Amino acid sequence: MSRPNAIDAAQEALLSTGLINLIVIDAAGVILAAKGNLVADWESSERVFDRLMVLVGMEDLIASTAQEDSSVAPLELPAVFLGGNHEDGDAGLSLRLSPLGPGQALVVLRPLDAAGTGEQRT
Repeated sequence: MSRPNAIDAAQEALLSTGLINLIVIDAAGVILAAKGNLVADWESSERVFDRLMVLVGMEDLIASTAQEDSSVAPLELPAVFLGGNHEDGDAGLSLRLSPLGPGQALVVLRPLDAAGTGEQRT
């Protein structure tokens, strides 16, 4: 397998197993694109906040990352949930945010293990 094909295959494996989940949002938090096992049924035009449970105030922070004049540096929120919460036994997800360009941001979701780290679950 050539190197570019090996990289593509590795990326696809991360996405299809749900170890990495990618979402592109606009400045209003509307999903423009989503790829990954955990977000496979997320529709474009849905608000990402209808899918994620975040702490009060985090919605504005997430949306501000996609503002056209955003100077927000990439950041990570250590535990968000797709419904339910840690009391339900769900370890949650790591959420990383990066501005993509005017009016867009990349959201990367990675499952956390029971200790709250991004280690691969067995």
